[in-house]
Amino acid sequence: MTKSKDPLVHRQSIQWLQARAVEITPSSDTWTSEIEPELMACHTGSIIRQSLEMFRHLDDHAFDCLDVLGHFAQFQTIFRSQMVDVDTFEWLVHHLFPHYSSVPRVIEKAMAFLGYLVKDNGLFDPFSKSVQGIPIVLERIEQYLTVEGVVREACYVLAAACHNFRPSQLQIGVNLGMKVIARVFLAFPYHPQVLYWACLTLGNAACGYEPNQIRGQKYKIVDCIVAMKIKFILKLNALGDAIEKETNILETLAATAIGEEVRNEMDLHELRRQSLIAIQSFMKSENVLGVANYALEYMMNDQQKQIQARTKHLATRLVSIRLSAALIHWQNQTNKVFMGRMLHRVLGGMAAKLLYSALRKWEQSMRELRMEQSTLAYRANKGLILDLRKSKKAERYRLLVQSK
Repeated sequence: MTKSKDPLVHRQSIQWLQARAVEITPSSDTWTSEIEPELMACHTGSIIRQSLEMFRHLDDHAFDCLDVLGHFAQFQTIFRSQMVDVDTFEWLVHHLFPHYSSVPRVIEKAMAFLGYLVKDNGLFDPFSKSVQGIPIVLERIEQYLTVEGVVREACYVLAAACHNFRPSQLQIGVNLGMKVIARVFLAFPYHPQVLYWACLTLGNAACGYEPNQIRGQKYKIVDCIVAMKIKFILKLNALGDAIEKETNILETLAATAIGEEVRNEMDLHELRRQSLIAIQSFMKSENVLGVANYALEYMMNDQQKQIQARTKHLATRLVSIRLSAALIHWQNQTNKVFMGRMLHRVLGGMAAKLLYSALRKWEQSMRELRMEQSTLAYRANKGLILDLRKSKKAERYRLLVQSK
């Protein structure tokens, strides 16, 4: 790359480094014994920067160069420590950001590389004072407010720069950073990573200050965080209800799955259910509610904390009242069911006894009737009983013959 000015050679070299960088993990022995010394001996960071400056008109090449630098700077290594200096910050903030202002994906990679350089290095002072990086990052957020990747990486840079560092916290307050973060909440109400780093930025910026001194009170940033939490919780609950609804529909269709049309409908509902589960898992990938509570802890004044405590007490009271009413209703219904079962058993036993006695009495009466009929017929056959009906008929016949 140092001897060639062919863009194809540089492009292929960067792509080769990009493929190797994805496979490398600094925890391995190969990195410390072979790869990192070679990178430091070849001055890989400066060569990649020179290649990017040479072919600044190639957006794809700039994207790959920043991606390789981000992979090498992702972990705490000696190679990354050599790249962390004021010159690198100035190159990123004052040269790359203005030149690639119309290419959001390159700005995203540059912002990610800047975040890797800022974290865990303690060089916040050059970044915030010498380079004036905080106002420029805030400007990039306002410029790319609809681009999720740029806003996410920019919020990460702000959160890392404000961590226990008073000058960066002051610059966020002076440059209306709270107001910019409030716009981020409105632009991305359901994106967990953006909300996570935005809330962490607010918490780190407010840490160490009195709540009445925070500019967030002026812009009602506390109300914005509370509204964001409510929207996020309602969205999660709606996703849970939708997943339960699709599951019930699938169970109903599975019980009566006959025909190809029903199976196609089941596949459609299954696809919809899997999509909802994926969205729910994505929204739960970051602890948004926890970091929002962290930001509120440092941004609320005493009056707001009292209101929050009263609200929690009232909500707990309402839940306990409804829960106790539900338990009483459940106990009453249980008693009703138990008493109903007992009454059913008693009535069933009484009915069984009465029915048994009635059947027994009918059986005895039928047996006695059969015995009486058989005895009467036996006596008539033996001549022990006169059949008055036959004698009357014979007498009538005799009288009829005599009359003729």
